[in-house]
Amino acid sequence: MSADKAQALVRRLADLEWEGWPPAEAAERGAVTWKDLLGGQGPGGPNMVMGVARVRCGESLKAHRHSEPENYYTLSGRGVVTVEGQAIAVEAGTAIYIPADAEHQIENIEAEDLLILYTFAVKHWSEVQYRFTPEKRQA
Repeated sequence: MSADKAQALVRRLADLEWEGWPPAEAAERGAVTWKDLLGGQGPGGPNMVMGVARVRCGESLKAHRHSEPENYYTLSGRGVVTVEGQAIAVEAGTAIYIPADAEHQIENIEAEDLLILYTFAVKHWSEVQYRFTPEKRQA
């Protein structure tokens, strides 16, 4: 086998730890946690980013946007994904394409954890710059 031949990259969700934002940032961004499956593995790594987001009961990934399009695929649970003001009910088997710079968010509406697989067509996580929408303050 040639040394230049691409190798399969295998990552198992069960082998990874859930990550999240520090508490100060979670207040602005939401209490979502995630596991990075692909992206940033170094030279020869995949030209895509993929991971699984976990949104627990009553939690959300707050409204945000980024320059890259994104795909969501619901693995389990039920929730609402809002894209540019359009609320979309999601459950296992639901796929959503989110255009570049479209404002979107995820909310869990059930007791079961909502697990969503997400992908970006970029080489490394650092290429995705999240811009969160400031919440409107009540007068």
